[in-house]
Amino acid sequence: MNKLELNIQDQFGEQYVVEATLDDVITNEAKTHDRIKHISVEGEIIRPNFEMLFESNETGKIYKILKS
Repeated sequence: MNKLELNIQDQFGEQYVVEATLDDVITNEAKTHDRIKHISVEGEIIRPNFEMLFESNETGKIYKILKS
C-alpha cells in the first residue's frame, strides 16, 4: 500500500499532519485524494465518507483534507 502525508483540519480549525493509506489500484487516472482508503489520526484509522470527510468514532471530531 502507498502511504502519503496529508495536512488535515478539524471542525475547530486545528490542523494536523497525518498519514494516509492510498488504494493501490489506479483507475482512469484517479486523483490522489480519490485514492485515499483511510487516514491514521493518533492511532485511530478513519475511513472517508462520500464528501471525503473523516469522522472519528473515538473523539467525534470531523476532519477534512487541506489543499496544499
